[in-house]
Amino acid sequence: MSKYNIELDLETKNSLALILNRVKRGSKILEFGPSHGRLTKFLKEKMGCRVYCVELDENAAAEASQYAEEMLVGDIESFYWEKHFEEHLFDHIIFADVLEHLYRPKNVLLTAKKYLKENGSILISIPNVAHASILIDLLHNNFTYRSVGLLDDTHIRFFTKTTLNALVQESGLFIKYETSVNKHPETTEFHNSYNELPSEVASFLKHQPFSEAYQFILELVADKPEQVISDINTAEDIELFYQEEPFVDFTEHESFSSKIKTIAFYLPQFHPFEENDKWWGKGFTEWTNVTKATPNFFGHYQPHLPIHNGFYDLRLPEVMIEQARLAKNYGIHGFNFYYYWFDGKVLMHKPFEILLNNKNIDINFCITWANENWTRIWDASENDILIAQKHSDEDSIKFIHSLFPYFNDKRYITIDNKPLLVIYRCDIIPNIVDTVKLWRREVEKAGYDGIYLVCAQTYGVTNPEDYGFDAAMEFPPHNALNLEFTTRKKMINTQFKGNIYDYSKIVNDQCTKKAPDYKCFQAVTLSWDNTARKQNDSNIFTNFTLHKYKQWLSHIAHNTYNSNLPDNEKLIFVNAWNEWAEGTHLEPDRKFGYGYLESTYNVLKNYDLDNLSSLNSGPLSKQQNTAIILHVHEGDDFDRIKQLLDKYEGIDYDLYASIVTFAENLVQQLRQHYPNIRITLVERAGEDALSFLQIYRQIQPLGYQHIWKLHSKRKAYLRLSPDQDYQYNLLLVHFDYDDKKIAELSNYLDVKFCDPDSLLALNEEDEEIPSKDAADNIDNLIHQLDSKDDIEIPKSNTLALSNKLSLMFKKIDQIKEDYQHIVIYGYGYLGKIVLQSLEEKVVAVIDKNMNKNAATFPVIHPSEIQAYDYDCIIVTVIGREKEVIKTLLSNNVAKEKIILL
Repeated sequence: MSKYNIELDLETKNSLALILNRVKRGSKILEFGPSHGRLTKFLKEKMGCRVYCVELDENAAAEASQYAEEMLVGDIESFYWEKHFEEHLFDHIIFADVLEHLYRPKNVLLTAKKYLKENGSILISIPNVAHASILIDLLHNNFTYRSVGLLDDTHIRFFTKTTLNALVQESGLFIKYETSVNKHPETTEFHNSYNELPSEVASFLKHQPFSEAYQFILELVADKPEQVISDINTAEDIELFYQEEPFVDFTEHESFSSKIKTIAFYLPQFHPFEENDKWWGKGFTEWTNVTKATPNFFGHYQPHLPIHNGFYDLRLPEVMIEQARLAKNYGIHGFNFYYYWFDGKVLMHKPFEILLNNKNIDINFCITWANENWTRIWDASENDILIAQKHSDEDSIKFIHSLFPYFNDKRYITIDNKPLLVIYRCDIIPNIVDTVKLWRREVEKAGYDGIYLVCAQTYGVTNPEDYGFDAAMEFPPHNALNLEFTTRKKMINTQFKGNIYDYSKIVNDQCTKKAPDYKCFQAVTLSWDNTARKQNDSNIFTNFTLHKYKQWLSHIAHNTYNSNLPDNEKLIFVNAWNEWAEGTHLEPDRKFGYGYLESTYNVLKNYDLDNLSSLNSGPLSKQQNTAIILHVHEGDDFDRIKQLLDKYEGIDYDLYASIVTFAENLVQQLRQHYPNIRITLVERAGEDALSFLQIYRQIQPLGYQHIWKLHSKRKAYLRLSPDQDYQYNLLLVHFDYDDKKIAELSNYLDVKFCDPDSLLALNEEDEEIPSKDAADNIDNLIHQLDSKDDIEIPKSNTLALSNKLSLMFKKIDQIKEDYQHIVIYGYGYLGKIVLQSLEEKVVAVIDKNMNKNAATFPVIHPSEIQAYDYDCIIVTVIGREKEVIKTLLSNNVAKEKIILL
């Protein structure tokens, strides 16, 4: 089989899908190099086009000919086709990954343009030889041809953006539209990384204009267009992805009052003591491991080295005094100290003595009993026990009594006069339910109303009720590790046998998982990495960013604040304050400075009671028939927002805004200029989709005729001619999620100006909401999908698209009311929104890629559908409805159970 005979993919941003976006239905097309006809078939069968082909490979031509009006076989550069088509003119001429295989591509373009209709265009895709992955290899003295890809071994000509522009100009053509398929070096066939280069070289390469443009896709015309639309991500866009997060300096902050109490785990092993001297060598402390760590792969951040208190010694009271001051300055409510009790012996007791004897260590605290055996696990000898636990009733009584001096300290954290105690591994304590009763009795004898027991979710522990505890506590990375979240890196350490996890995937999973039906305090971790303890066998969270950490923390803060927990139980935990040998520490380091702490403060400050009281008061009320839901991106100023809303002057609407960060000046300006605005603080997740959904749910019952969706994110791609003067606020703002275009919508949206005069006319007539009965006639629907005007999708217009989404939400609400057991087909952008809306009724998600990130829902292949009981299947894939319907029908799904949004 030919290496070019691959399936047509319309779900991702690839060159063929982008070319199809520029083709008009029913066009007459001349296609050069169709290979086996994957594109030809789609053009004919799905778009009603008449396609004429020229192909070099006889076998490929024979297969593709069944979809072509005519098939000529031979070398393009022999120009034998010129005379054959002299009576023809075409709407489009396509060179999909063809020109790089020619000796004289300019001559071919010069000849081909003679066969264009007056308003016809030439569509080409070309690989970029200046892609960063090639340049990285060149800098390592490597230039290796491959069977496919950028260095395909059949390529003859190579192009950069500059030489491609020159080719177009020399061919007497003009660019009307341009875009690119973008790939980071790690995701290409080269699997290399900027981290393999010196930082200065890497920075220079990242900032080259088209360093991550894998392929260019151009639409060329014979006459100069009025404007050129460019949808190519340049260095500015790439910088957003790779931007080195700057070192953050110390900032003195004002304290604030919040219902949320944030507690950070605290390791007391930063001082020498007798047992460690015996087991690990004289003078051993946690710093011994920290400083000897080395990188396992290119770009691996090791070692983590401290600033502020430096390599401190916890035998000095001044250290903990300063740690407490630093933590409180950044909004940390308290420390959760690991307590190492072993049958009457407490290891690392010195910091606890200092804590009790120095009341000027001004911070709240609680204790976690680290009740495991202490072994030589750090040097892979986990079966060599250094000191063992001896669980018994007698030991349990001695243990709980040892904590009374801490419980009696005014700084100790209590809930309803019950000291808070966390048990690291409640599952290994024999007769744990009876032990819990024993502890409660002993604490009550000491004058407390009881003890508030929390089980850490480690080693399979989940529901606290199974152990007689009051609550559970998440303890990432426990329960957060999943082999599906592992990633590949270019290794330095050839002895490495551990696991490398993508922090961003872990964060996304944690922010979308379903909440348990028992009381559980949520927790977040930073860049977990225990290389310092287990160099060759470590578990590493890579691709850590402060932005992703803030997203995770924002999610659990939002959940906790809005939960039904009493105010004195709105606790969240951070792993950790100072786990330096596990790579997770709020304490400042040499790379991020005070960034961990500053990020924490920025999220927690949003829940300042004074700030929240200034947002909204009173019930929701509908004043107009139209509502605008505006998402304000972090860092946007009032002028930008006003510029956006000024377009709708003359339209009466109620204004709702969502923010992820409370910016006092901006909120005041918005309230002054738009007195009736309602502002909602939302979690830092899902871009503007999640916030839109949250507000939509609140206001939909008010009966608005139209609900429009806007966001303030700046992103424009228009390249203007010198004699044109268009204002930014007339540009189409693309909908970007997860660093890519929404595949479902991009098939329908032309990249062009948004005409503000058309906005008022858009909603003059109501669109009918399709009833569920419309799903009964699937045969008729398939016929409609085959027709020229198969589906009504608004074009190139933010308001039109928003109105379409609003209609979809109305239909989703009706589905939610009518059906109890629902299957969702598709786990793209729209599928995720539907999943959020219907989550309690969803029994499964059909995803042909078997993307398991749906976490709490079974993710199944279409062939598995018969194993589930369901009332309906909602198809959230736009653009491939016919294919999906046929897939479902072939798997014995009843027609009446299929619903299209």
